[in-house]
Amino acid sequence: MSTFTSAFANNSQIQVRKELAKEHNFRYVGIPTSKNTVRILSKQWDWKLIDFNGKPLTKDVLHLTSFSEGRARVQETVDAYHQYFIDEKGNRIINESSIVCRDSYFSEGLASVRDKRHKIGYMDKQGNLAIACLFQQVTEFSDSVAWVRYPLPSPMGDLFYLIDKSGNEVIDEPFLAVNDFVDGVAGVQIPKFKFKGKRFCLEAYDCYYVIIDSSGNQLSENKFVYVEQFAGNVAIAYRQDNKQIFINKQGEQISKNAYEGLGTISDGICSLPLADQSKAYYIDTYENQISKAYDEANPFSEGLGCVREQGKYFFIDCSGKEVFADFFDKAEPFNEGVAQVQKGQEVFYIDHTGEKVF
Repeated sequence: MSTFTSAFANNSQIQVRKELAKEHNFRYVGIPTSKNTVRILSKQWDWKLIDFNGKPLTKDVLHLTSFSEGRARVQETVDAYHQYFIDEKGNRIINESSIVCRDSYFSEGLASVRDKRHKIGYMDKQGNLAIACLFQQVTEFSDSVAWVRYPLPSPMGDLFYLIDKSGNEVIDEPFLAVNDFVDGVAGVQIPKFKFKGKRFCLEAYDCYYVIIDSSGNQLSENKFVYVEQFAGNVAIAYRQDNKQIFINKQGEQISKNAYEGLGTISDGICSLPLADQSKAYYIDTYENQISKAYDEANPFSEGLGCVREQGKYFFIDCSGKEVFADFFDKAEPFNEGVAQVQKGQEVFYIDHTGEKVF
């Protein structure tokens, strides 16, 4: 039994990845799959899938994404059109009639693909075309629905329609702009139409955002200039005066104050700049200040925030406390349990305790 196989049996995934990187001198090791395989980045900057004995299960490729629902997207060359999916054993998911879309991933059993006419549809996890390629633009499925835009020209402009997993439209009304559904709700921009002759004409200046559920029912009476995607039960909305507020799923204001410059909500926390924009601190969605002000305050990821002060980067937790006593010249937010950092000329990855992983 190899050292990293033994580690997997007795220790955390991070330890498995650390041992694997050390034994084979890999630059990066991803999260192990349920089939005891893992994607790695070699010293030659090639990605591939290997088993726990280090045996390659795929050829070297330009990029291999993390797995989503047991599937990962592969890009072999700089030509982004040459992409396909593999399963957790490295088997290629074949679809002869269509090509995997750039940035596509599996969500609720479906992923976006396009045909030779550049029309977009969806395939299932076996590679079968599940929804015909009829659309110009799509989102991935969420809460059993997805947004699609039909090819131009359209008498009503670029409008999004809501479809189910059979490709049928859920509601008749289209929207001018949309967010993905989160826990059954989404912010959408309702267009206003007028007749010009016998055709519809879009009055874009009179549009506004509301909250709807996945059946198309409007949940909010309030109208907004813009609504960001929900993070749990809370979203950031822009009022008519362009001030930002926190709202609930019914579109009701739940914050006592209105703000300018709120960052994206992540882990129930977002950044807020000082009045002079020189620094930013963190608040939670209950409007409690949880940290002091920093020169740079990045969105939280995996429960940790990456901040910069006096030219050095470090990490804080959701209470604003520094999580480990180490500073870096550069740092990226955490992803897949690790964060890329730089000290001097050395670039490496750390785990949530600040320990060097690979």
